[in-house]
Amino acid sequence: MNAKVYDFEFSTELRQVEDVILSVFHTVLFYRTSGKVQFRQEGSYSVGTVGYEDVDCETVDFTYVRCMCPQLEEKMRRDVRDFVEAFGREVRSGRVSLQFYEKRKSRWPFGEDAAIWEMWRIKVDVVRAANEKERQENSERLSEKLAETVASVAAAVSRADYTPRVPNERDVGNVFETRYREVEPYLHRLVQQVGGEEASTMSGVTGVFKKIFREALTY
Repeated sequence: MNAKVYDFEFSTELRQVEDVILSVFHTVLFYRTSGKVQFRQEGSYSVGTVGYEDVDCETVDFTYVRCMCPQLEEKMRRDVRDFVEAFGREVRSGRVSLQFYEKRKSRWPFGEDAAIWEMWRIKVDVVRAANEKERQENSERLSEKLAETVASVAAAVSRADYTPRVPNERDVGNVFETRYREVEPYLHRLVQQVGGEEASTMSGVTGVFKKIFREALTY
């Protein structure tokens, strides 16, 4: 299965990087999250509703929508801040990828495999404004580009070629992240690369997973 890949690129000040990434990735997650799946009997289930909220960015004039789930918001913000904090004086660009995958059984001795079915990649180039006028102009362009990007995300998910089906109750954790009380997003990971160093938000990543993520980042 070939993963569907979407690429975006932004030139922004360092202080705006977090808002930019959260705006895009929370928009994606809003479309890739369902309410809690409640199984009644084999082959029968119901899906709860997803609450949402408007979020005003702190460093750029832009508002986006995200799922109303404090746990999910906290994890995403923590992961994105790890990416932002990896920038330094000599590091002015980086790339972060939001990857959706399914768990699949593989042959011994590998245990489980991860089949990535969709990726959203953002390349960030950090710039410095020469003066306040230039800073304001850059910020206005960034607001316009974020609006265009969010619109393109909505258009892309409406014509998605593939999304995993709801599995049986026993295998629901192979498709959805079930740790959250309010919602169940599709399984996903953030993979980041800043200054040649690559890292994943996945804890205890096996060699097989690492290989998959390396290949996905350079797809």
